[in-house]
Amino acid sequence: MDTRSPIPLKIALVANSSWYLHNFRPTLMDALQQEGHEVVAVAPEDAYSRKLVEAGFVHHHVPLDQKSLNPIGALQSILHLRRLFRKERIDTVLSFTPKGNIYSGLAIADPSVTFVANLSGLCRAF
Repeated sequence: MDTRSPIPLKIALVANSSWYLHNFRPTLMDALQQEGHEVVAVAPEDAYSRKLVEAGFVHHHVPLDQKSLNPIGALQSILHLRRLFRKERIDTVLSFTPKGNIYSGLAIADPSVTFVANLSGLCRAF
C-alpha cells in the first residue's frame, strides 16, 4: 500500500540554527523527503548548513539571532522569511524554536500556507 501524500508539498523547517535541524530533526526531514515532499531547511548559516545540503536538503540562510532584542533586526528577519516563503512557494512551515515560531507566524502572508509551531522542552525561559 502506498502511504505517500497524493500531492507533494514544499515544506520549510525553520529553526534558529542549522545545528538544531541537523541534530534534532534529520529523521523528520528524511521521512518527509521519502514521502515525496520537498524539504527546505531555513536557519542562519553555520557549520551545519553544509551538512544539511550534503544530506540532500535545500538550505536558506535567514538571520534569526536567538539572543538579539533589536526590533529592527526582528522586522528584517520577518520580512526575509516572508520573501523566502513567497519566492519558494512554501506550502507548509514547521517551526521549532521560539523566535522561529513567532517570526514565521508573522511572515506567512498567504492564508493557504499551513503553519505548525512546535515547542519542545522548557525553552530558555526556564
